[in-house]
Amino acid sequence: MLYTFEDGRDFVADFVEAGSCPDLAVVESRLNEAQRRLLEKAPWDKTVRTMSICTSNNCFACPREVEIILDVNIDSKPKLVFGRTYEFHEYGPGRIDCDACVCCKDLEDLGNHWPTFFPMPPNQDLKLMALSTHEDDLGAEIRIMGRNSLKEEIIVDDVFGEVLPVSRWENGTEGLLNTATFPSLTTKYFREVSRVYKDVTKGYVTLFAYDEDTKKMWLLAKYHPDETIPNYRRYKIIGHPIKPDASGEYDDTYYTSVLCLVKLRHVPLKYDNDILLIQNLDALKMMVMAIREENSGNIEMSLAYEAKAIKELESQLRNSTTHDNLAFRVTGGGFAIGTTPNIQ
Repeated sequence: MLYTFEDGRDFVADFVEAGSCPDLAVVESRLNEAQRRLLEKAPWDKTVRTMSICTSNNCFACPREVEIILDVNIDSKPKLVFGRTYEFHEYGPGRIDCDACVCCKDLEDLGNHWPTFFPMPPNQDLKLMALSTHEDDLGAEIRIMGRNSLKEEIIVDDVFGEVLPVSRWENGTEGLLNTATFPSLTTKYFREVSRVYKDVTKGYVTLFAYDEDTKKMWLLAKYHPDETIPNYRRYKIIGHPIKPDASGEYDDTYYTSVLCLVKLRHVPLKYDNDILLIQNLDALKMMVMAIREENSGNIEMSLAYEAKAIKELESQLRNSTTHDNLAFRVTGGGFAIGTTPNIQ
């Protein structure tokens, strides 16, 4: 069975403050903290999933539920995932320009700080619009931080960023716009978006870049109703062979298929039927008790409870893991020392 937020809350409630805490909000907050801290320790049971992406772009963002890509298969071939220092290693490849790179296809981690799924179209100054399908979201706002063509931060009324009212798709139908009641646009032109602050909404909010002259729209992101400070991890596909034209668009007749093994990240639990990522109530109980002792200044006792929580998860992981037939991994290349001239 799968345990829900309600199950976990009921199970740990008596251990949050030694049973002296009847406040439901405190119990929920403590359970969220316990899950977050345990998720950071290791890829536990049920926290590793597969994710499939098909893209014609040279980079993509992981969904908000994904922390990191552990392994990748690109176009049906196992490939490598490189960290952010990949381009800076001595005797390494140097700077990788995806528009001209001739390397084999791999992934490079671009970091976990991006506020949109996709970057702005290059070398263009564009206005932005935000649209929801839900009528109750009219009047909601998002503050967009960014820079202009001179790399100056956008400032409106002496405040950094610009507040953009959320508009609604015509009749709530996604993709349908009415030119007579056109969505609100930013007053400033953006070259890049660096941060987004969003109200909690009833529906998903889609952010677009918009060219007033050509009437073209570029999808930047689609935000979950509960997201308030969107934050995504992006990856670059090294060796993507299709170079964008002046508008920044790629040839959409060429697609790259990316199959990933990913580790999930903590997204705060909110609803009773939200599924716990840490599917071990005993571990959550121990971690809640560890936090209680830590807050009371009993660090030694706190560490003991935390260690017991981790042991519970390690035991669960051993019992739930199918062991691969491969004992280790060997990455082969196209170079053999025996083919070098004058080598005996």
